[in-house]
Amino acid sequence: MTVQLQDRARHDLADLRLTPSPWRIRGTAGSGTVIDTRRAMLVWEPRRVTPVYAVPEEDVRGTIEAAGPPRPLSGAESARPVLDPSVPFDAHSSPGEVLLIRGTQGAEVPAFRFSDPHLAGFVAVDFDALTWFEEGTEQLAHPRDPFHRIDVRPTTEHVVLSLDGVVVVDTDDARLLAETMLPLRWYVPVDAVRVPLEPSATTTTCAYKGRATYRSARVGDRLVPDLFWTYEHPLSDSRDVAGLLGVYAERLDVVVDGVPQPRHGPLRT
Repeated sequence: MTVQLQDRARHDLADLRLTPSPWRIRGTAGSGTVIDTRRAMLVWEPRRVTPVYAVPEEDVRGTIEAAGPPRPLSGAESARPVLDPSVPFDAHSSPGEVLLIRGTQGAEVPAFRFSDPHLAGFVAVDFDALTWFEEGTEQLAHPRDPFHRIDVRPTTEHVVLSLDGVVVVDTDDARLLAETMLPLRWYVPVDAVRVPLEPSATTTTCAYKGRATYRSARVGDRLVPDLFWTYEHPLSDSRDVAGLLGVYAERLDVVVDGVPQPRHGPLRT
């Protein structure tokens, strides 16, 4: 039997998935510690593409109170093919009990006790409610998936990106970033951009790449908002794109070595 691994990963999205974390995990609120454990599990609820930390109840510093039944997925959430990080922690696709952890310094942390027997004695904790550390490294956006990876490769292909007939990028010095389960992304030097750029107030965080800031582009007589982003100080996985500009190629016409390319759909950065 032949198994296409990408298809297998999509098939498993329907299941409750878990794997032990090898790291000491700490969750803090202000100067107080709410979670401190060496026995954390990474747990993906059905249809979730990013995990949460589930920790033994005895490793919670505070009281754990029942807070009611789970909130069912809304109609809009149910219609999504996957539950990405924009879907809040309180939207559960697994049976269980909603909890509240009352920690130090008045911290109130949403939590969840799964009905699944493999997670007996564990509680999942809302990542956004605490500041998290794996060993001594702060974690951003959500827990890192140990099966998720990023690779960056330089390419000698001649890349031209245009909008409404105006060349936006022209370079022989692009890099391609491949991220698990996502199509390739172009990253280009700032001097490859052929239109004026303006700063944007938009920022995002990625567990694998770090904090991104955005640039808008003035194309002809209009401003195209947030067309580019950059990681000035990327995490180690993405250090090879430091200072380069990622570009929303699905919003542009792309020609590679003289061959027009189809636009792909919107993706996370």
